Amino acid sequence: MTTGHRIFFGIAVSIILILTAIIFLSNKKADTHFNYLDFFIGRVGIIKNNRAVEAAEIKKKLFPGDTVKTGAETKAFIQLGADNMVQVNENTEISMAGLPGMLESSDGKTSLELRQGKILMFLKKLGKNGEFFVKYRTTVIGVRGTAFSMEGSDDVLSVTVLEGSVSIKSDKNDFPGFIIESGKKGVIKGADVKIGEMNRSDLDSFREITALRPLAGISCMPKEYVEEYFIWRLDIKKHSRGDEKVPDEEKKTSSLEKESKTDSLPAHTDARIRIKINPLTANGVEPGEASDITEKLYNRLAALKGGDSIIYNKSGDISKSANRQLTGRISKLGASYIIAVSVSHGETGRVMFTKTVTVKPDQVDNALSNLASQVNASDDIWAVVK
Repeated sequence: MTTGHRIFFGIAVSIILILTAIIFLSNKKADTHFNYLDFFIGRVGIIKNNRAVEAAEIKKKLFPGDTVKTGAETKAFIQLGADNMVQVNENTEISMAGLPGMLESSDGKTSLELRQGKILMFLKKLGKNGEFFVKYRTTVIGVRGTAFSMEGSDDVLSVTVLEGSVSIKSDKNDFPGFIIESGKKGVIKGADVKIGEMNRSDLDSFREITALRPLAGISCMPKEYVEEYFIWRLDIKKHSRGDEKVPDEEKKTSSLEKESKTDSLPAHTDARIRIKINPLTANGVEPGEASDITEKLYNRLAALKGGDSIIYNKSGDISKSANRQLTGRISKLGASYIIAVSVSHGETGRVMFTKTVTVKPDQVDNALSNLASQVNASDDIWAVVK
């Protein structure tokens, strides 16, 4: 083979390799997906644009125009990119009008339409170009980053905000646009709008959605890993998924077992109440800043209650058991910090205390001292049933 032939052959091979790489990368990009029905309990159907109904499955891809419909005693969990999670309760129908086309979904554009039922959402703070809207009939909810729920039944829409805030307007100008802040609940019926405080039932309804986070690497995760994650975070039994139901007798036994493990503790040193302080989630703030605020809260609680009753999860101290869990988030809204804290029963998951405060940077320390004092003074948290 002459030198010229060798050069020509080398160029040809290089071109073939480059074209192969381009084709491979193009196919890989085409396979990339960001929106999934992650997990479900009960009967769920996916209604396609052509009205065909597909059965639900773990880690099922969702596309614009899909509608997720749940039956009785059913829940479904939808992931939109790596930033947003939607819980779909029973007898609910929600349409994926527009879905984010990127993993960082807080920078994308999302629009959903609730046709009936109830949904709960956890949304990371949106990026500069991000949009997230949910519509119910003629009412449109705009979100910048929050945890909230909405329930539509006939001509009544209820919106409850756990963290952050949402803006609400009417397509037909039935009412002036308004904002619902954290800890508030709005009820809209036609032109009538009423805003009040959240109640305990409203708060308890967020227990599952606040225990979950979107799985950033879900596209390459085996389905069984996804299932195990939800079983773990929701604290459920495997056989209660799908169409199977837990027998009533088994439910009673399980309930009695939990009571015997938790509430019937003798009043001695080993049975004392201990709170484990878990790192507060950073939402729109630097992780290091959230860690510093968590540590300040821990120090204030430990000073009030004693180091033996307060355990900081960061320290990795597993020598002491904890029967209360403190969790929460630190968010940023403009120049203000939103600090949301909850204390729940370590076994049953019942929320025993919750508080959300919005403060300026120079008020953070005082707010943490007040939160620590309120946790310390809560009879529900520290009571031991003998």
